Amino acid sequence: RPNPNASAFASLAARHRTFGGGTNGVLHFRKGGIDYVTDSGRGSRSWLWSDIQTIANPDPYDFRVQGYRETFEFELKQPMSRKLFDRIWDDFYGRDLKGLAYSEGRQQ
Repeated sequence: RPNPNASAFASLAARHRTFGGGTNGVLHFRKGGIDYVTDSGRGSRSWLWSDIQTIANPDPYDFRVQGYRETFEFELKQPMSRKLFDRIWDDFYGRDLKGLAYSEGRQQ
């Protein structure tokens, strides 16, 4: 369950469309993952980085989280900056690379 009071380095208002209508909420980007929080609680989700297979930002107003069992596509109500997506990308894809350093092709 997402914690709406958890510390986040960024938040964006978003809509998650479904066949039955969808929900409006806020995406909170945390050091440990992503929360999607709705006012009603219906449709809220939380992902740890380890729960996610891929993330995508095909354009500034769309964001996708693909887990192992489902994919969530969000329509953003404000554009996601390249800088923010790069930060999310680094937190997600860089988590397994922490502690590795390369110099001239040799691991140090």
